[in-house]
Amino acid sequence: MQKSGSPTYTAEEIERSKLSLKKYAVADLIVSPSQLKVLFVLESPHKDEFIHSHPAAGSTGKKLSALFTKGFLSQFIPTEPIGCQIKKYNYPHLGIIETSNLPMDMDFYPCFLSSADKRLVQDLNYAKTRLEKRIQKRYIPNGIVEKYLINNFSNRLNSILRQSSNPVIIISFGHIAANFINTANVANLKLPHPTGTSWSNAEITLNIFNLSQSLLP
Repeated sequence: MQKSGSPTYTAEEIERSKLSLKKYAVADLIVSPSQLKVLFVLESPHKDEFIHSHPAAGSTGKKLSALFTKGFLSQFIPTEPIGCQIKKYNYPHLGIIETSNLPMDMDFYPCFLSSADKRLVQDLNYAKTRLEKRIQKRYIPNGIVEKYLINNFSNRLNSILRQSSNPVIIISFGHIAANFINTANVANLKLPHPTGTSWSNAEITLNIFNLSQSLLP
């Protein structure tokens, strides 16, 4: 496992393992980049996201729906995952991007991975464990895997923002998302992770942001 920042394998080897693990990847959820107004930044896919093939399809998605149907998203149901409803209604104004398209939790993966794939999964899990502890204002990626993740995330994020016809409000959820956004040097609003202990304060924080309801009608 890569903890020191000294690469034990190359970017090309990461790319090969990523291709091997591609079947577990979950794409970002953007219906129409040109009409996007609000972008959620989440951590990485879990089992429900893999099953549904889009972000925010499980417990996190349900908590986001419960929060953002209070004054926003008039056609959405509070008890259904927000990602599923973006897909269902083909809703163009809200999108979701994850810091990693591959699951970062080692427990997600089967036990029969190749040694190279297992090494990448271990490093993904290490990055998750390290970055979810706190928001680092001057976060510097540790090792080649984190650098690869940051570069991939920044490229996806910038591609989305370049295609939008509107100023996009970015909301990050949890420490991992905030750390990635800080490194990308993009302005964002920060809310707790929906499954964390601080989520009960999310509605208060959201009200402080004073977002216009017209953003997400």
